[in-house]
Amino acid sequence: MYLRHMIFTDMTSHMAAMKQMAKRKPQSISIATYNIYAGILHDGEDSHLWEGDKYRNRAHEFLDTIATMHDVRILVGVPPLIMCKKMCEDCISDSYKKAMRLVKHKEKWPRFKWRYTDSFHFKCYLFHYKKGDVGIGGGRNLSNSNWTDMSFVLNKKQIIAAKTLFDLSWDQAQPVTMENLEETIKRQL
Repeated sequence: MYLRHMIFTDMTSHMAAMKQMAKRKPQSISIATYNIYAGILHDGEDSHLWEGDKYRNRAHEFLDTIATMHDVRILVGVPPLIMCKKMCEDCISDSYKKAMRLVKHKEKWPRFKWRYTDSFHFKCYLFHYKKGDVGIGGGRNLSNSNWTDMSFVLNKKQIIAAKTLFDLSWDQAQPVTMENLEETIKRQL
């Protein structure tokens, strides 16, 4: 697959391109996404293992593809705590479940370096090779989605800008731990 000047308008082509880049054995991968769901529930159950195609999760398959790589950084923008009414217990509980789900994703793929921030909506996938970098940017998160969206292969200038923004955000982000996520939720209250 030749990736230059390509636009991906569905999850299938987007993930196929990312798997193609992973097969080329990058030295490192940097992934920026807003929220994440790769089939791992807040209790750690893996819905990808359930019977039936409707539980197939392409994000899960991609993460499995890169699971043995040594230098994978995943930066997740987490949604703010928005409550329907002051101190709504259901809204707070939902926020804790989302935090636990992120921690369970980290536990499922422990070789990856995971960080999060609550002020981040950036999406990009940077593959770093000895001979240069390849990247995909756009609106598509690292989660299954059939929504109308678009991602595209980045040119050299865009890759440099994306890497700069990623690295800056990474340095300011928190490691994914339940303790850190609980502190973020308490701060947002």
